[in-house]
Amino acid sequence: MTTGGKSQRKRLRALSSLLLIGRSRLKVRKATERMILDAAENSLKIQADRWRFCIAPKIMPAAGLDDNANARTIYIDSFGATDDYDSLRQAFAQLAR
Repeated sequence: MTTGGKSQRKRLRALSSLLLIGRSRLKVRKATERMILDAAENSLKIQADRWRFCIAPKIMPAAGLDDNANARTIYIDSFGATDDYDSLRQAFAQLAR
């Protein structure tokens, strides 16, 4: 994980005061970033989202769906040269949940 400066430390500090992970072994008050990431990696309910620098809930497949199937995958053959962000957003809005 890259160093993110003061704002990342503030987020981790706020997170560390709220986060309880794993059989009350880790009552995080002054946990290091590495401790939080390790605990999130071993958790069944949360995961470390390294792109947004946050802890997020794991998305579990709904009952009846194959574990390997991604219900949110959209395959696009092609789209027009005149399509812009707004027209594509409007076209895909009907597929959103």
